[in-house]
Amino acid sequence: MTMILVTGATGLNGKAIVHEFARQGHEVRALVRDADRASVAGLGGLVGVELVEGDMRLADTLGAALDGIDRVLMISTAADDMTETQCRFIDACGRAGVAHVVKFSGAESNIGYDAKRFRFTRMHE
Repeated sequence: MTMILVTGATGLNGKAIVHEFARQGHEVRALVRDADRASVAGLGGLVGVELVEGDMRLADTLGAALDGIDRVLMISTAADDMTETQCRFIDACGRAGVAHVVKFSGAESNIGYDAKRFRFTRMHE
């Protein structure tokens, strides 16, 4: 069976995605920085969901999270070091033999929205 890792699992999108995987009966591993916070966020006790502590910014904390993982859904916070964090994480995935990494990203479509003025859109691009 394919094991999927979801990063950013305690965020708005990550939490919804992990819940949907659980609802559909898929095994999923959720990368969280704090398992207690993840439990409070409603991820503790979900059938088929394994919480693993680690930090995308710190490759040496990712061993348990990436062990046996085939696919990753990468969701990260929009922080100033987002690009570097994601690149470091993808490098760690490569070293761990992860075959597929999918980057989850948002896009704005509001009337009058100017992507050139929103630096996180530029970072995602």
